Amino acid sequence: MDEVPDNVLPEAPQGFHWRVEPRFGFAVAVPRQFHLLANTVDPIARMMRGVGEASSAEETARRHDWPEGYWDADVIGELADGRVQPFRLLEFDVVGGRERPQTDDEAGDMWFQARQLFPETLESVGLPGFALLNVLDSSLGPLDALTFEYRWDGLRDGEDGGDHALLMWAATPTTVFHVYHHCVETEWAARRPELDTILGSFEVLGAAR
Repeated sequence: MDEVPDNVLPEAPQGFHWRVEPRFGFAVAVPRQFHLLANTVDPIARMMRGVGEASSAEETARRHDWPEGYWDADVIGELADGRVQPFRLLEFDVVGGRERPQTDDEAGDMWFQARQLFPETLESVGLPGFALLNVLDSSLGPLDALTFEYRWDGLRDGEDGGDHALLMWAATPTTVFHVYHHCVETEWAARRPELDTILGSFEVLGAAR
């Protein structure tokens, strides 16, 4: 993901900088303490990407299929085995390449299907302690979106209800965007305003419009 020239997008919020994915058709402003994520950690992102139990080498080989993801250097912790783990993650997926733009009726059908199917999909993953908290009409930059907010036990064993996350779905006539945000419950409320700024900054570029 490259820096966006200053004359292309509005000034980034204080403490943020613009990043652009020209191949995937979007730009987003992220906090400066965010670092590029080397692989996919969030279990929902892994399931949606179909990586399953893929090795790190296999994931690295497939990175060209995915937009860049991030981990927050201000929200890290230690696993039971002593390994340091990022506990706040932000990732994106993009599905595009439709031969023709959707009609309004087709877009409405897709919206309805997403609202019905994503809760079932999330529950089917079998995350320990999973609980769907909210299904919300929301926005991703200029796009209408659906947000599926949930809680599960988390990346650390024995942490009942320890992680809070959301999956966001939004679409243009040609492209579908997914956003995954994963955070330990103890940091969720404090980090939510920052997340709202990230999501509000989202810009659709080029052919993805």
